Amino acid sequence: MKYFWIISALLTVTSAVSSQQIGYNEIEQNIQRYQQKIINLKSTLDKSIFDDEEIIIKYEFDAEKISAFVQEKFTFQPYVGLLRGVHGTLNSRSGNALDQSVLLVKLLGDAGFETRIVNGQLTDKEALDLVLSLGNAKLPSAIGNGDDYHKALAKFTHNKPQQINWKNTQTFKRYAQSKSNLEQLLQANNIKFEEKDLTAKLVQQSKDYFWVQFRMGESQEWQNTHPAMKKGTNLKVKPLAYIKDTIPEKYLHQLKVESFIQQRIGDKLTTHSLMKPWIRPVANLNNMTLTYTNMPSAAKIGNSFDEVVSNSHYFTPTLNGNSIGDKVFDMKGRIIDAFAMQQDNLGQGALFQTVGNKLEAAIGGVDGKDKSETLMQLTAQWLQFTFIAPDGLEFVQKRYLYETDNFKVTKLSNKKAKLALMGEYHLLASSGQQPLAYLAHTYINLIEDSMPLLKTSAKKVYNPDEKTTISKKDLTIKSNFELLVQNRLMENQPDKNKSIIKYNAHANLIGIKRGYVDAATAFIAVDIISNRKNHLIKKDNKIFASTQSAFATGIWETASEWLPSRFLNLKQESLDTLQIQSAALKQNIAMKILKKDDLKTVNIKNKNILARIKKEMEQGYTIIIPENKPDDFEMTGWWRVNLSTGETLGMTADGGGQSTVEYLTQVTQNALFVVRALDNLKKCNGLTNDVAKLCCLTEAHFNNVAGLSFGSILGASVGTAASAVFDIADYIIEAKTGKGLTPNTNGALCKDLNPPPNL
Repeated sequence: MKYFWIISALLTVTSAVSSQQIGYNEIEQNIQRYQQKIINLKSTLDKSIFDDEEIIIKYEFDAEKISAFVQEKFTFQPYVGLLRGVHGTLNSRSGNALDQSVLLVKLLGDAGFETRIVNGQLTDKEALDLVLSLGNAKLPSAIGNGDDYHKALAKFTHNKPQQINWKNTQTFKRYAQSKSNLEQLLQANNIKFEEKDLTAKLVQQSKDYFWVQFRMGESQEWQNTHPAMKKGTNLKVKPLAYIKDTIPEKYLHQLKVESFIQQRIGDKLTTHSLMKPWIRPVANLNNMTLTYTNMPSAAKIGNSFDEVVSNSHYFTPTLNGNSIGDKVFDMKGRIIDAFAMQQDNLGQGALFQTVGNKLEAAIGGVDGKDKSETLMQLTAQWLQFTFIAPDGLEFVQKRYLYETDNFKVTKLSNKKAKLALMGEYHLLASSGQQPLAYLAHTYINLIEDSMPLLKTSAKKVYNPDEKTTISKKDLTIKSNFELLVQNRLMENQPDKNKSIIKYNAHANLIGIKRGYVDAATAFIAVDIISNRKNHLIKKDNKIFASTQSAFATGIWETASEWLPSRFLNLKQESLDTLQIQSAALKQNIAMKILKKDDLKTVNIKNKNILARIKKEMEQGYTIIIPENKPDDFEMTGWWRVNLSTGETLGMTADGGGQSTVEYLTQVTQNALFVVRALDNLKKCNGLTNDVAKLCCLTEAHFNNVAGLSFGSILGASVGTAASAVFDIADYIIEAKTGKGLTPNTNGALCKDLNPPPNL
């Protein structure tokens, strides 16, 4: 689950490319030309695939046609409560009776009808028939509308990505080897994955049934329509309750986000909450990115990177760019009200210094020691995610941004600790799949939104002495596209059994973490926080859990965390659970299967790691871990496996997300990253060859600022003619027209900077 990469921060320039000089006016014209092509392509997308308003127009505001659309195009999938909501159900083309009813009510309501959701109880026979209709969702594969779409796409010249044969990749080899080793270990310990009969459980869940009633006005009678049933099904269910406006909380899947720090004072540890719990229905989070950042106090435009790090005396927790909880904290773990900070007339952090120094002096006086710098310390900072099911059951996961040994005086430099705290977590709650048309729409919007910033950046590079203003709007580019791509990569398991029905019955969460190692180097990390899914198979009119399929999928998803680094050609030293497992076997270190009371058989001295493993055992996981940490590794790692469901995920000892250090220009709402983006323009400006300068600029912009490298990742993964739409950002290589940003170079330089990835 954790992945650690170290990549050298190098920008290579090839001397073989023409040294022609390119004027800014020509660049500006080419950007405008490209921007118009983007607009034209966007207008040809088939928005009726993912846009509920377009669906109403497509079906002519006709209630019968709209109802038939949901009944015929959507697949029933049993789970409890409201999980996906309108857009999640629409995009995934699947859902339970409640989610499908919520979608249909929205469509019919917007078409002008009065609507309500009806709740009733099915008989055992009716519920069984409904459960046996379950299946995998059938997502539309189209992206655009006919000839207009193909003509608009043909205006771009691009590399047409070949479909990846995943079985020939290094990723698959690592996955297959790890899976084989784990299976042999389980077999040697007489642990088998069994197909548990879930029919009765799913029938019981589905008896609580929902459908829709609609009418044109009060003078008309209500008409029934059953979105979860096939058209023509003769079903008579007695109405027990009506839902008119708001879905009752008892049906909601919810996500709670919290932030905490841990402080050591002397030999006592105290946990402080940094924010009021942020709780939302998962159905409302569909396609919404959450971004958590600890904003450093000196992160202001005009400050250099080193000035931001050196002069930041406290941090403000923010969610989606907004301060949360009205609290700030410092490196000694002291908490103070943000309002009090505003009244601080003595200078930034003076209140911290005054209050903290008095407290430390008091501690020193009691202990008879003069160690004020070591008596009080920030020992950890983490995010806590709680998934709350409709029945009230909670599933809790933590992710650490910073952590030290609890009672050990940290020798870590203050600068390194601040850098760890200054990272960003971009998070996406997932409840179902997304059609290609929606991903294409998201991708093109991202490119379109980033054009003004590219234009301004180019002007800055080619006219360094001219004052250039970058607007706040251009600096707040935000998209969930790269998270959606990672979600899709996790679906590319090469050896999956097509007879298995796989879907989300709970909310899942994946993240991308960004931060800095130093002024020249940053990191990007993929982090699977929760990957719980139903894996089912039909046999003889019964439904069984395929725990073996869930087990294999979890190993593949863990292996897939490194794929963005592979596509981005990052040079790396890796540390992940698969590598730790492989190294342990090569060093003849036994892999141990831990259940309750087995921790004493493993050589783990770090109390933080022991606490982490114990927590996972309490959640029902069996742990598979080397009995000793392999040589030359900074930490150990393990697999957590739920033997009842097969759910599996690789973890590493620090409890954080995977990390990749790379050359990165990141522009977000965080002012610190804005400072870094402007600093990196200077690097491009320092190149004497204009072609190299442009390549530097566009590489930084598309690959890093807006995350558009993930377009090429998705295009290569889709492997169809439609994949071309995800490669349109690579306009530097417009060799046929010579109208890219670097005309007449055939893209040679940027091709040299981006060799084919080793997946």
